Amino acid sequence: MRKSSWLLTVIGSAFVVTVAAKPITAPTKFVSVEKALKDGAIHLDIHGNGGYSGNCLSMAIANALNDSGYYWLEAGRRLHSNDSNTQDILVTKDVFIPLTAKEEKHFFLFGFCCQKHKHAPGVKSTYTVGSMTSYRLLALAQYLNNAGSQHATFKVGVIQQAVWVISDTIPISNITAFTSDTSNAAILQQEVAKINTMYQPVKHRRKHRRKEATDNTEYVEYKRNHTVCQYTY
Repeated sequence: MRKSSWLLTVIGSAFVVTVAAKPITAPTKFVSVEKALKDGAIHLDIHGNGGYSGNCLSMAIANALNDSGYYWLEAGRRLHSNDSNTQDILVTKDVFIPLTAKEEKHFFLFGFCCQKHKHAPGVKSTYTVGSMTSYRLLALAQYLNNAGSQHATFKVGVIQQAVWVISDTIPISNITAFTSDTSNAAILQQEVAKINTMYQPVKHRRKHRRKEATDNTEYVEYKRNHTVCQYTY
């Protein structure tokens, strides 16, 4: 393995419904690649495949330990482009990676661009491990990660439109507009609408304040209803 090939590069709380960092079926011994990288347990190289959705990135991961390791790239992780003109990629499928001592493996990463106004990654594009994404995109990624449900059949182009609806506020009608399978795409469109609706500002009326006796202006504040997403490694 060439040392020059490795890119040695917080998880924070996010608003919305609580989302478990590990699926219920995932063994607890799997450690986030972000934590493993910070601890020096792995080497990581992520680069583009020349597309902006689907299997658009490749990842090489090597265990730096003299013992076996168990690593995990999470659905909902936003991989950051090293080029400010190239889009970040939202991962929408978990990748679980058991490695023996000093073992190296290569994977395609299933994800989607989430900055529509920027370029798609090319074959020379490189990425860092990034961080977990914001609350709306996290909710969408976790929804898509459930491969056992009907939404596992969504077309790649339909999912990409759904991501951009949240990340770039394009019209939600785009989700069904670019596919002939409108009935299937409508399921995803409804889910995106629900995600957006759940996190709209909620109006709360405050007490009247008057600058003068004749001033009847009502002051209104906006407050978001939320819980905190907690990630445990």
